[in-house]
Parts: sequence; structure tokens; C-alpha cells
Amino acid sequence: MAGIKARLDGLRSFAEKCRGKQLVFLYQTPDGKEKRGNIDDLISDNGTFLRVLSGNRLDDLDKMIEYELKNITTAEEPAERET
Repeated sequence: MAGIKARLDGLRSFAEKCRGKQLVFLYQTPDGKEKRGNIDDLISDNGTFLRVLSGNRLDDLDKMIEYELKNITTAEEPAERET
């Protein structure tokens, strides 16, 4: 039984290693304070992304890109191109 538990622990650590380390962001809150935290912190604080401080988890990056795409606004209509 101890061998099975050790094997499961090994598989768990391998899966976590493959998944990557959680991204830690530097972001600015609406009141102007700079904070650091994970993607869930950034979203709950309605923060503005500044930079990634550490980590390599692609799932967190996907979540951050989705959040940022929802917040993009433009000031005016794009100019028409002459062809």
C-alpha cells in the first residue's frame, strides 16, 4: 500500500510540474495602487495588467488575455484605407 501511495505522489508531482507554475502579475487597481497577485486577484480587483513577474502557466495567460480583450475600447472608428 505504501508503494501505491508513493507512486501516486510521484504522478501528482509530475502532473503539477507539467502544468507549470502559476503566473504572478503586477497590476494597477482602479484607485491607482500597484499590486501583485495571480490572475484571479487581478480580475477580482478589476486591475489593469502591467507585467508578468514570474511563472509559466499557459492557462493563466489564456485567462488574462480573455480578460484584457473584454476591456479593450477604442476612441474612434478606424480610418478607411485607400486602395
